[in-house]
This record gives sequence, C-alpha cells and structure tokens, in this order.
Amino acid sequence: DTFVNHLEPENYNQRGIFNTQIDYLVYNRGPRNQHNATKEEKVRRAMELLQRHFDVVLLSDYKRFTEIILKVTGWNPVGMPHTNVFKGELNFTERELNKIKTLTEANGDVLLIDAVKHIYYGH
Repeated sequence: DTFVNHLEPENYNQRGIFNTQIDYLVYNRGPRNQHNATKEEKVRRAMELLQRHFDVVLLSDYKRFTEIILKVTGWNPVGMPHTNVFKGELNFTERELNKIKTLTEANGDVLLIDAVKHIYYGH
C-alpha cells in the first residue's frame, strides 16, 4: 500500500516512489496536480505537450523506435547489452494489482495510453 499511497486522490500533491506516465509528462518532478485538474484535463495537456514538443511518440515499440532512429540518422545497428535489468522476482498480490489499476485509471494514465494509440497509431 505504501508503494502507491501517493496515488490516492487525497494525496495527489505528494511525490511518491514513482510517477505514473501522465504525471511525469505533465508535472515532471514538480508537485502532482496541485490545481486538482480532472483526468481529462491532464490527458488534454499531455497530448498537447506530446504534439508540441516530440517528433516521435512510441508505446512499448522498441523495434519501431530503433528503425526510425537508424533511418533518420543513417547509423548502422549496434547490439546493446541488457545491463540495467532487474533479475529478481516481482510479486504482487491481486489486491495490489487491482489498486494500481484503479488508481491509474482514476489518474488518467489509461486515457492517455488510449489517446496516444488513437493519435499516433490510428487505433
């Protein structure tokens, strides 16, 4: 519970162990949602930031990212060792996963992913 406690609605101005995607994009490292914006307002702002400041927007698509970068730069592909990898086990209870799902839906992260898929992937 302490891992996601900062995502509870009453704690939106607190910084936690991690930021969700929308909070990092909209607020970076500053206070989270100090003006109590709705999740729809946060998604609108996040999409505005993406469209205004980013030329390439990808979702979990490393292969596509690599192809774009190589094409734009003319570089030859180079293998990259996977050194920054957590090799332990992550164990979550069903209750913890449900809480993360519920809080990220309420926070606007799910809407952001849907909006990115719609605008950048045509889904």
